[in-house]
Amino acid sequence: MSREFDLAPNVKLILPERSEDYVSDGLRYLTEVLCVNKIGDDTDGMGGLGGHYGYGVDFENDTFMLHPFCWCERDDCAWCNGEAPNFQHKKSGSTVNWYKWIGRSMDVDLHAQWEGIMQDCLLSVGMQASSTREEQP
Repeated sequence: MSREFDLAPNVKLILPERSEDYVSDGLRYLTEVLCVNKIGDDTDGMGGLGGHYGYGVDFENDTFMLHPFCWCERDDCAWCNGEAPNFQHKKSGSTVNWYKWIGRSMDVDLHAQWEGIMQDCLLSVGMQASSTREEQP
C-alpha cells in the first residue's frame, strides 16, 4: 500500500510503501540513534522516499557495520558490485542488503535473534539495550 500526502489543494504526493517489518524498523531506529546522538561522521539521516532515517548511514565499529545504498557505480566499490552488505552484525555474521532504502527489496540473512542483534548494536554505541522499540512477531 502506498503512502499519500495532500500537499495543497489538488496536489497529492504518492510515495511507495514503506516496510514495517521488525528488521526494517530496527535498522531505521539504529540509524536514528546514530544521527540524533551524533555518533560517527555521517549523521544526516536523509529523507525522501525512504523516510527520515530510512536510508542508513555510513558507520562501523567492532560490533556492526551500517552503510547506505551506494550510488557511485564504480567497478571497485564493494557495495555497488554486491560484495558488501548494507548491514552486518560482526559477531553473528548476520547481514542485510536493500535497494535504495531500508525495507526495499531486502535480503535478510540472520544467524541470531534480531532482538539480540539490535541490543548488541545499541550497547556498542552506548545506548541502553532496553532502548529497542521494534517488536518481533
